[in-house]
Amino acid sequence: MSLILELANKYPTDPMSYSNGKDAYIKETEKKAIRWFESI
Repeated sequence: MSLILELANKYPTDPMSYSNGKDAYIKETEKKAIRWFESI
């Protein structure tokens, strides 16, 4: 199941928690992308 669906099911009436869940994923993905970019 995708992150978005998992968060929507976990927080159906709590948009702030839903957004916070996406935010954590995006920040971690961005860190990985920066490390990858710096390594090439």
